[in-house]
Amino acid sequence: MGHSPISLVGMMGAGKSALGPQLAARLARRFVDTDRLTAPVTVDEISRRLFAAGVCDRATEKEESS
Repeated sequence: MGHSPISLVGMMGAGKSALGPQLAARLARRFVDTDRLTAPVTVDEISRRLFAAGVCDRATEKEESS
C-alpha cells in the first residue's frame, strides 16, 4: 500500500525546504519541493506539475476542475 503525502507548512524562511529532504531520507520517501514547482506560473501549470510529480492524482485534478 502507498504512503500518504507528508506536507510541511510554515512561514517563508522557516526551513521547510531544508528540513524536507532530510525528513524524506530518514523515512525513505521521495521529496518534492513545491516552491520549485510553483515558480511564477499559472494555476493550471501548477496543477499539471503537481500531477506529474505524483503529488495529486488524476481523480483529484478532475474533481477540482469540475
